[in-house]
Amino acid sequence: MINDYGFRINKYLKVSIVICIIDFVIFYILGKIINDISVFNLITSGWKYISLFIITVCLVIYYFDIVLFNDRLRKYKLLFLKKEPFAEWTKYINKGIIINGVDKNKKFYKEIYYVVKDKPKIKAIMEDEIVIRDTSIHLITSNVVIMVIFFLLERVDFNMYIYCLLAFAFIYICMIVFYKKYLKYYISEIYREYINSSK
Repeated sequence: MINDYGFRINKYLKVSIVICIIDFVIFYILGKIINDISVFNLITSGWKYISLFIITVCLVIYYFDIVLFNDRLRKYKLLFLKKEPFAEWTKYINKGIIINGVDKNKKFYKEIYYVVKDKPKIKAIMEDEIVIRDTSIHLITSNVVIMVIFFLLERVDFNMYIYCLLAFAFIYICMIVFYKKYLKYYISEIYREYINSSK
């Protein structure tokens, strides 16, 4: 599924829309706080501008994903994870779930995940995990690059620029915390389904 073209396009669109919504909310709230809502009004002045903004974000995310993040381990490092979660899956299992002794040495992807990957529940959780992960990463990489270029072209006030960067950093940290919690839920549900399917 990860290599499926339709799935990848769907992922990039979802991530782009989520990031654009975050941007709009930040521009609006900061604009109200510093009494300068011009950036928000500029982007949301018409559907063609909103569409252009979303398409631009989507294309930059796609480019960054292909060029900089073709190795998934780079993504996990940006989320402060030293290894891919599947490589050390036992540490992500919720405390209420007992890991069978014979399962501890199994390769999670090939021997556990692969058994249940086609179940609708696991597919849905997996898609959400990917969107949360990529949104967190591209919010602080692709999105910041776009913002810097956009602010320079539009000669946006420097204070707005700094406030936006601080807001992005804060949301990035919050999303990392949320992602790690969701990762535990994701891997725990995979293992739970595996146990149920093995009965």
